[in-house]
Amino acid sequence: MTFNPMEDIFGTFFIFFTIITIFIIVIAIIILIVIVRAIMGGGKRSEKRKQQLSPYKDYPDTVYKNKESTQICRYCGEKVTPENATLDHFIPQSKDGKHTKENLKTCCLICNAIKSGKTYEEATPFLLKSIQERKARSHK
Repeated sequence: MTFNPMEDIFGTFFIFFTIITIFIIVIAIIILIVIVRAIMGGGKRSEKRKQQLSPYKDYPDTVYKNKESTQICRYCGEKVTPENATLDHFIPQSKDGKHTKENLKTCCLICNAIKSGKTYEEATPFLLKSIQERKARSHK
């Protein structure tokens, strides 16, 4: 048995070439999946997300139907306008809240962004801090 340096070089090259080839194939598959999903419209997940982002589609009159109770933010009490009015899932969908009229509450854009996917109890400290900061700015 003799040592042949050419066999050692080709063996190393073969392993390196195999790893690079597998890497290129994986990247090509990922690119292909992205292209197909873009052509097909994004799939089921995208449709579900569109529905989550557009609750007005199902309940367009929820915000301004009852003048007394729905034109104020559920969390900070400020008046909402068409520019800053949003519908919040009081019990977040991420925590098994339903996309129903009873679970949708009118709130301002700022409070909805702060509450995000948190429950009311989890969001309360952040909401209170934001309300205090906004009131302090308005009194200056």
